[in-house]
Amino acid sequence: MLASMAFLLGVTAGLVVLATVGRAPGTAPELGGWALALGALAAVAFLATGLIQRQPEIAAMAGLASIALASSAVLVGVGALGRGARGRTTWLGLLLGGLPALAWIAFLVGNLLGLGG
Repeated sequence: MLASMAFLLGVTAGLVVLATVGRAPGTAPELGGWALALGALAAVAFLATGLIQRQPEIAAMAGLASIALASSAVLVGVGALGRGARGRTTWLGLLLGGLPALAWIAFLVGNLLGLGG
């Protein structure tokens, strides 16, 4: 339940960024910077989820933040590509946000198939 809420929060944040940033002609590369920032934060939060073992409450919150940030980074990155921002920052943001997103999707599929323990 909390993971789906984090996903919806990330999608909402991504839509807000897409609606407000890069609307004027020639400003689409700013979206690449947003994708990079969100992707880097998602990767750091995902790593923190695995590294914080002594405090499971904080690790759970980092995991939820990673879900929200990764979904937002992927959405903003795809939107930036759609608007013509195909620079290094956009691609790196998609990579950094896409890796945690793929990992969370793999965890979801494994849990649905009963492989989670």
